[in-house]
Amino acid sequence: MAPGPVADSTPDLLTDALANRAELIEARRALDAARAEKRLASRAWIPNPRLGASYRYEQDTETHIALGVVQFDLPVFNQYTAAQGVAAARADELAVTFDATERRVRQEVLTAVERLRSAKAAVDGYAGDVVHAMDENMKLVTESYRAGKIEFLQLIVIRRQAVEASREYIDVLEALNAAQAQLARAVGRDG
Repeated sequence: MAPGPVADSTPDLLTDALANRAELIEARRALDAARAEKRLASRAWIPNPRLGASYRYEQDTETHIALGVVQFDLPVFNQYTAAQGVAAARADELAVTFDATERRVRQEVLTAVERLRSAKAAVDGYAGDVVHAMDENMKLVTESYRAGKIEFLQLIVIRRQAVEASREYIDVLEALNAAQAQLARAVGRDG
């Protein structure tokens, strides 16, 4: 079989999946943004004063008037608690979502690895001598028929059994290819 995810170890596959899967990347970015929003909201407790100044001269009384203004929103130190709560709740929710997505991806990889191991074991059961023995058996049966040692009906039955065995081998190879594709998809290598 072609080299690929089969040769990789499970921890390496898990690491690749956690780095490559699009839904994990998206969830990680959303979580990072929510945590940044939470940090920003937590800094909003600092008062936000507004300063102003004005100058006026009254000609009638020849008075110079300079005014300075310092303005604070009330309450001074307990502002934006709702925004802080919303940001904290969103960050917590996205952390739970990220953890669930990560667990799901890990489980998909582990399931795909086990399916691939099972498919490889089935292919290995057919490998080498079994396939060669099926071909050799077909040649011997055909020669026996030509020599008149077996009847036509027996030849048909034996050929049907050989075709069934070949079909089963093809099914096993198909299962192996499907398992390899599932593992590549689970790891995030499906392009």
